[in-house]
Amino acid sequence: MKIKIINKIFFLLFFFLTISSHVFSDDLPAFMVELNAGYSLGINLNNATQADIRLYYSFEKFGFTIEAGGLFSTDYSAFHLFLAPIYYFINNDKWRLPLAVGLDFINDKTYFIGIGSFIAIHYRLTKYIYTGFNLGVTYAFNNIYEELTGYKKTITNFDDGTSKTQTTPIYEIKDHYVNNFYFKPSLIIGLQF
Repeated sequence: MKIKIINKIFFLLFFFLTISSHVFSDDLPAFMVELNAGYSLGINLNNATQADIRLYYSFEKFGFTIEAGGLFSTDYSAFHLFLAPIYYFINNDKWRLPLAVGLDFINDKTYFIGIGSFIAIHYRLTKYIYTGFNLGVTYAFNNIYEELTGYKKTITNFDDGTSKTQTTPIYEIKDHYVNNFYFKPSLIIGLQF
């Protein structure tokens, strides 16, 4: 299942890179890549340090973003993926104020699916480098996990009159609807093209 998700992510990245090559603007960046790091405060989730890489595909006031990274603490680590459309309240030569609302996925020992959002402020330092501040929120409302629901006994009879009994655990995939939140302030450093 993880391989299929990773393949889909790479396909989406290739697709948006191909499309973004046709929407480049002369005065505003059409493609941006940034690193952001901060501390995630969890409600019903573990507090953790976060580190993400975010890709932006922009066209004037609108765009699309893909964010992938991790959440880390001493006894916890999780993969994080966020996909969302963007609206820029401000998008000029010096300042940007993007807002994104979309799908958020967290994978540690189980999967969490929910809605994520961020608002950021970017300041352009040079033609290709910008910095800023990001405030993200994740509402993970569906926890998908495997639960042991029973055992299956298998008896194998051999020609010599002996038999062998095997017990195999039976797992079912369960959905558990919960209220989990992450508040994720972070600092940003990015490249724009």
